[in-house]
Amino acid sequence: MGRVDCVGWPGCNVWFWSKDHREAHFHVESPGEWEVRVFFGSEPPYYDVVWEAGRIPRKKMKAFLRDVAAHRAELFAEWDRKVTVVDP
Repeated sequence: MGRVDCVGWPGCNVWFWSKDHREAHFHVESPGEWEVRVFFGSEPPYYDVVWEAGRIPRKKMKAFLRDVAAHRAELFAEWDRKVTVVDP
C-alpha cells in the first residue's frame, strides 16, 4: 500500500493498493464512515462507493474530483512508482 501524496482530503486516508490491476485509481476513506475508489484516468474523474456507513459529502467530493483532474499527471507518476500493475 502506498499513500497518495499529491492530493488529499482532510481527515481521510488516501492510498493506492500495490499490485492493483484495475484502471488507474486510488482509495479515499473517512474512517468508520465510507470508502470510495477514485478513477483518475477518465475525463472527468469519477468515483464509486466501496462501502458507506455514513453520508459522503457530495459537494466536497465534486470539489475533490476537480482537484484530482488538476493533478492527473502527478497521480499517474505516483501510480507508476507505487503500483505494480499485473494481469488479472
